[in-house]
Amino acid sequence: MEKKRYIVAPAGIKVGQKVVSGENVAPEIGNAMKLKNIPLGSVISCIEMKPGQGAILARSAGSSAQLTSRDGKNTLSLNCLQENQE
Repeated sequence: MEKKRYIVAPAGIKVGQKVVSGENVAPEIGNAMKLKNIPLGSVISCIEMKPGQGAILARSAGSSAQLTSRDGKNTLSLNCLQENQE
């Protein structure tokens, strides 16, 4: 059985679009995945720092961040973007 949840609608999502979360999902608008699986350069929102914690970064309407680097361990570099910078 599929679970249904409410999410903050990111820019570009369409009515009726299916969004999924998990380890092996495509990096498409609305999908949720671990930061280690997101391609560098992606614009992302609703970022959890610890699994299950809930979003604490780029979580308000119109806010986002761009994943700019990772060191392979636990260090990431994010650039916070304003609404008109995407």
